[in-house]
Amino acid sequence: MADGDQRLAECLAPFWQPGIQHNESVLMWARDGERPSAPLLFHADKILSVRDSSLQITWEEGRDWIYRDDKLVLPEGSRIPWMTAAELYPAEPGPDKPRTTMPRLSGGYLLFREGNFFHQHQLAITYTHHAIPRWEGPVPQLAATRLPRTLEKLRTRTPLTIIAYGDSITVGANASGFGKTPAAPFQPVWTELFRRWLSHVYGYRSITLRNKAVGGKGTAWGVQNAARALAQDPADLVIIAFGMNDRSLAPEKFREHTVRMMEAARKANPEVEFILVQSMLNNPDWQSHGNLPAFGKVLQNLSGPGVAFCDMMAVHSALLRRKRYEDMTGNHVNHPNDFLIRAYAQIVAGQLAPLPETTDHSASRFAAQ
Repeated sequence: MADGDQRLAECLAPFWQPGIQHNESVLMWARDGERPSAPLLFHADKILSVRDSSLQITWEEGRDWIYRDDKLVLPEGSRIPWMTAAELYPAEPGPDKPRTTMPRLSGGYLLFREGNFFHQHQLAITYTHHAIPRWEGPVPQLAATRLPRTLEKLRTRTPLTIIAYGDSITVGANASGFGKTPAAPFQPVWTELFRRWLSHVYGYRSITLRNKAVGGKGTAWGVQNAARALAQDPADLVIIAFGMNDRSLAPEKFREHTVRMMEAARKANPEVEFILVQSMLNNPDWQSHGNLPAFGKVLQNLSGPGVAFCDMMAVHSALLRRKRYEDMTGNHVNHPNDFLIRAYAQIVAGQLAPLPETTDHSASRFAAQ
């Protein structure tokens, strides 16, 4: 397997499977009087590496970190950067330009940054494990009865056009390879990882993905823009992934908007198929989840022949039972980091292709393709 393919396989290796967990992210922080620590998703049989998020610096066991009680802990004298609770949750607001804090529901503020700030403050942990404790979140199943036309095109290597339509999470905000301030290892956004994996598994390049998502938008905008974005651009598969900016929207309206977007796509291609993605959670310290949890049932009820459903909220919720929000965030309020972006890619790609085994591959800079 070529180096680029190996690194792609690492990104798509299911995080819930026993074997090797590649580059699980943590953010080291501590309250007063405590040593900085962070929990891992599973009990580690052996930690293979602890690196900075760029994957360029490897930290030494004993000197820089120890593993104790299923947590990574920084001993006295560790060279690994870490944060305090007061830095993550300051009592006073930071400067407004650029905005650096958000009001916290319980009082005070929480640290907020776009770009690569949180990425640069997180670590990447690679370790072997036996999936203990057992993963209790959803796992993808091949959508043979939901997406038969798309699967047939993939199996016959027929040119395939995919449109991704959604908000900033769908755009790919805070992926290390995205935006004006990219950072090593320059990981692509989840929709691009998804496309690359389909191309790799099925062995052809004629898979086109047009990402028409726009940051800050909700389903009302999706409907208003659908005539141009969907109805005039025939696609074989449309991924609809809104929700984060619709938390105050009634579930009935969310359903209406989603159906209207699907109808617009069918005007361009009556046989188009869909993947409907329920959003990850926002930081509950920042704002209420509102109606966001109710949207999953709405989308699930819309699934059927030609329509698959991916519940990223259930995945994120299960991750949060063992890890902290700041371990998997790109901006501390509502965006995923590289680790959670890979989870998005794995859950969605698993609808259309087998995922790689969780075996050992070399990991370094993500290959440009």
